[in-house]
Amino acid sequence: NLSDNVETVLFRMSRGTSAKGLCGIPPVRDNIIRPLLTCTGEEIRQACKNSGIPFRTDSTNFDDSYSRNHIRQNIVPLFKKLNPSFETTVSRMIESINEDESFINSVGNDCYEQCFDNGSLNVLLLNSYDVAVAKRVIIKYLSAYGVAVDDYHLGGIIELIKSNGKFQIANDNFVVCEKGRLRYAKMNQTVDFDNLFVNKQIITNEEFLTNCKLLREKFDFFCDCDKISGNVYVRGRTENDKISPAGRGCTKTLKKLFNELGINVEKRACVPIICDDKGVIGVYGYCVDERVKPDSSTKNILLLKILLED
Repeated sequence: NLSDNVETVLFRMSRGTSAKGLCGIPPVRDNIIRPLLTCTGEEIRQACKNSGIPFRTDSTNFDDSYSRNHIRQNIVPLFKKLNPSFETTVSRMIESINEDESFINSVGNDCYEQCFDNGSLNVLLLNSYDVAVAKRVIIKYLSAYGVAVDDYHLGGIIELIKSNGKFQIANDNFVVCEKGRLRYAKMNQTVDFDNLFVNKQIITNEEFLTNCKLLREKFDFFCDCDKISGNVYVRGRTENDKISPAGRGCTKTLKKLFNELGINVEKRACVPIICDDKGVIGVYGYCVDERVKPDSSTKNILLLKILLED
């Protein structure tokens, strides 16, 4: 009833809420219909008395150790001293907020259709919207991943879309802003590098050149076997890893290389890094280090195929 709705709105206000929270209890939700939502509790009780309809009052309603009861017994009466029609006034406010919320959501849905594409949001368009609309677009986008956001995290995402980077929502749930797109990312993707299956073959350079096309399709990494220092092993990247990509004439961190290659941040921990006893000799599937690249003097080629899953 209306009294319940007023108590709900006051309770949400005391804890902090958005316009959606101030919309109160909906008259219809799924298969639930609330026909008495515009009537106060007192009006319902008086109608029952006038019609001789018996009703029961729950004795726990008078225990104001419960938050809702405290609002009913102590807070609402104070407002009624200021305005005897307080509940009716709040009802009109709820109706007005619902109208505004419905309109903004409608605009938000239209804007979502404009800026959503291929699993991400267009940041340029998102920044062009009014912040109230942009927030609703973000809420709708994240809800598809089962992620709910509060005002604090919405504010953080609004700041994020003005630059590049990532923002943590909760646990391993992140949003990433890069290359003009905002997307959801799950940051718990990892690989057990101690239990990889590595298919390793060593062949002559002549054999490699003869079957180059076929071998390149079968193997995702190759290098000059005789230039390797010590043992070859596969691991995940570390913070200070660097590589000199063959033919590039420069040395860079793997972080910078991954940025250039467009590897999503949530997938970077899964990319195998190939090393020998001197350091990184390659990024599996992407590049080989200048130090071990094949050239005209190469005699033997090391080929690697790494299986990340059974």
